[in-house]
Amino acid sequence: KQWYQRRVRASKHGSIGELIYKAFKYGSLGDTGEIDMADSRATKVYVYGMSGSSTGLLSVTGTLDTVNIYRPEDNLLPVVYPVTKLPAGCYTWSSAWNPSSPALLAVGDYKSQVRVWDVRAHVATQTFTGHVSSKYLNVAWSPGRPQQLVSAGFDSASVKVWRLGEQGSVLSVRVPDKPLMVRCKPGSPFHLAVSSVDRNLYSFDLRRPDKPLAGFSGHSKSAFQLCFLNSKTLISAAVDGTLKQWHYDKGQCVRTHRGHLNTVKFIGLEVVDEEHVMCGSEDNSLMLYHQALSKPVLVHRLRSCEDSEYSPADPSRDAGERQTGDHQQVNTAAAAANSEDQGYPRREDQGHISAVVKVGEVVCAAHEKGKVRLMRLEEDKRIIGELN
Repeated sequence: KQWYQRRVRASKHGSIGELIYKAFKYGSLGDTGEIDMADSRATKVYVYGMSGSSTGLLSVTGTLDTVNIYRPEDNLLPVVYPVTKLPAGCYTWSSAWNPSSPALLAVGDYKSQVRVWDVRAHVATQTFTGHVSSKYLNVAWSPGRPQQLVSAGFDSASVKVWRLGEQGSVLSVRVPDKPLMVRCKPGSPFHLAVSSVDRNLYSFDLRRPDKPLAGFSGHSKSAFQLCFLNSKTLISAAVDGTLKQWHYDKGQCVRTHRGHLNTVKFIGLEVVDEEHVMCGSEDNSLMLYHQALSKPVLVHRLRSCEDSEYSPADPSRDAGERQTGDHQQVNTAAAAANSEDQGYPRREDQGHISAVVKVGEVVCAAHEKGKVRLMRLEEDKRIIGELN
């Protein structure tokens, strides 16, 4: 850390100082509340996914027969309760809020169907079927086309395009291997990125859907989660314990991020701002990465719940055991300069982060038995002071 402080003083507002400020401006995560998805201590709940709306709503999918909706920014109590529950009737895998009509929520469920809900009216307005025997359905809305959404079916090895008001899919795209996640390129209703169990990512143009535009190779194990940092930068997470940053148009790996633990499970991946992404870890930690650095700039360990369990079904799992842990927060500004061989201290039996999403200014992290921790990122006053 003293090395970074000296560089800041020497560079003042030069390029190095600006980079350090931007990379390490977040100093901590402060707890604001918690969501407990389980109705009782005897209930076993696992959170598969979360999605945040532009109006501050949080949808949570998992091993319940409802999709629970919360408003995390307005909570005044340490325990946050749902504002409504949508009766899905089965387990649900993923959800996505319509960016233009924030009351519309698309949900992929275990009945191989995509349902569009009007959350205000508490009714499903449309149900799409076509992914045969695919209970792992990942959904996303097309930017610039509020009536269009896409879904990736794990067992059907396809991505389907749907339009509100029309029956059946308007387009079906074959994926070389079973897809785990689909994401739409910002600003384009035609371009997609798909992660796959075959360790690769694929980009598609819906105007020419017969084959992928490009394949992104570099992960040594299944790639499962994706997010676009911007229209040109794609971030992927795989069970090889890395995040990779890609130039979407060129199909080139720009940087590999290491520091979290991920060999078995989904860990969550979310864009925090235009330069930072956050992911979970199998040692019950949250990791914040900056796009210009390979090591995490902030590590936040969550206290664990007792009697953690495996997810009842998870296509990303290869092998291994769940872990439990306690609460500790570490600022890793100095540790970011360490070599990859040193890494970060690992402790056995730590627990697992299954999903991460940012709703407004609140970071929501799902971990253990249906618990979702609510936190706020706080700026590091020391970094700001050094630059001033």
